[in-house]
Amino acid sequence: MFTLFVVVVAAAVFVMYVRNERQRPSRLREAPARPISELAEDTPGRVVGITQNPGEPLTAPLSGRPCVYYAVRVERLRTPDAAAELAATTAAAASWVVIASETRFVSFLIQDETGRALIEPTAAKVELSGAEVPVELGPAELTPRHREFLARHQVAEPSARLRCSEAVIAIGEAIAVVGSGIREPDPDAAPVDHYRGDPPTRLRLTSSPKHPLFISNDW
Repeated sequence: MFTLFVVVVAAAVFVMYVRNERQRPSRLREAPARPISELAEDTPGRVVGITQNPGEPLTAPLSGRPCVYYAVRVERLRTPDAAAELAATTAAAASWVVIASETRFVSFLIQDETGRALIEPTAAKVELSGAEVPVELGPAELTPRHREFLARHQVAEPSARLRCSEAVIAIGEAIAVVGSGIREPDPDAAPVDHYRGDPPTRLRLTSSPKHPLFISNDW
């Protein structure tokens, strides 16, 4: 009986692993994982590290979290009968229209136990698992941050329900980056004795037609 139980548990774990791997973006599955210090120049690979910010971080508009990337989307509830917008409670009776959206990013660092990499996210593909779960809010539930964001996008005070989502790469978050880059001197590394070896370097990862950059928190 115990042996059968072990077999059943092992089978269940295997099924979950296969399902998770199938759901994981193909670029993450296919890219070989490498420590940051061992990824050679112009060689595609996957590195994972803790996010750091070398300069002034961004502030996520809705949550106020310090971050290096955010993507915000606000949708307004729309129903076939405009007079019934506030009373609509089911997805079948309503639809959503985007009224404001915004994406911003800055260059950032990731660090593992072996080294650091500077990430230049321009033109990168960003997929953040579980980060864009929308939150529905009535007009009275909007915070000052919501109202400031809508005002910046010249959206009038809403009278219908809104659905808000905010995807963020926060400072201190573990992030996977798939791509290739070059080695450059690390300006923030501690001084070294040049007689004992080469000066410290860091990896710089950027998007290119040959090796587009892919960033995800699902690694």
